[in-house]
Amino acid sequence: MDEVPATRATIQTSDCAELGEWARTVGRWDVEYQQVGRGPLSAPLALSFYGRVMLSDQSFNRSVICQGAPPQRAIAVILPSRHNARNGIYKGQEVEACDAVAMRSPSEGFLRTPEAFRFHTITIPEGLLGEMLESYARVELASVLSGSKVLRLSPERLSRLHGLLASRTDPAFAVPGSETGLEVEQEVLQLVAESLMGPSLENQKSDAPRKRAEYVREARARIDEGLSGDVILSEVAGSLGICLRTLETAFLEVLGMRPVEYVRNRRLHRVREQLLRREGAEGGLGKVAWEFGLRHQGYFSRDYRRLFGELPSETVRRRGR
Repeated sequence: MDEVPATRATIQTSDCAELGEWARTVGRWDVEYQQVGRGPLSAPLALSFYGRVMLSDQSFNRSVICQGAPPQRAIAVILPSRHNARNGIYKGQEVEACDAVAMRSPSEGFLRTPEAFRFHTITIPEGLLGEMLESYARVELASVLSGSKVLRLSPERLSRLHGLLASRTDPAFAVPGSETGLEVEQEVLQLVAESLMGPSLENQKSDAPRKRAEYVREARARIDEGLSGDVILSEVAGSLGICLRTLETAFLEVLGMRPVEYVRNRRLHRVREQLLRREGAEGGLGKVAWEFGLRHQGYFSRDYRRLFGELPSETVRRRGR
């Protein structure tokens, strides 16, 4: 898969042949669909691109057989919606509520969906995921995925994946410039790496508490320096001589939050500081948010209100009193 700009493409069809042709042309999946449930078919499919990562949101109102493989040299993770009553059958194995399906090209998958079925798919170049696994936990891709398999996810990881996919494929937010594509790409890669490694993550030994505190202190300084642009956490970890998994463990144990959450929180705090200092927030709220890497007004206002209990505009009005 070549690099593509952050964008979104959609199709709404009632024809399996048209859907398959569109998925092959736009999504580059080698896939075919066959309707087996009776009645008129509704089969919307939306693709959202962030850097080199493709996220899809797909639904069928009738039972459908999906057969195919990811694009060449790509990895795919298929995650049924948490709202599904049933999750279908993959290669003869029933997909449970906490399951996801991982596929590595050219391995072919065969999924029969139930009626009223919705699922998300993450498609990633295998070289990109291999780099993340190496930087995240010094693990080779071949050791965690050689063909295809069903993954049993923890409730916590499942919730994080659902939250990420729901927001990044939501038409209200999944638009060019909603966030820097590179940061979304990194967030998706990290979650997929965690999902593929599974229970082995829990068995990794941590460094001493003092060492972890030092990692966090140094990482925070580097993050603060780069808030106006892309903060690539794997590069932050590499600059400290550790893997991304070690950095994440340190943040969780020292601060009680993941590095990606810390970056978002820190950006919001820096914006608030500026809004409280500037009379009327010269240049507009959007300009202030942009200066600290918050590229989408919808995400910015929502996250700001969740953290501080008021909208950015309300902060400005309070400052002006």
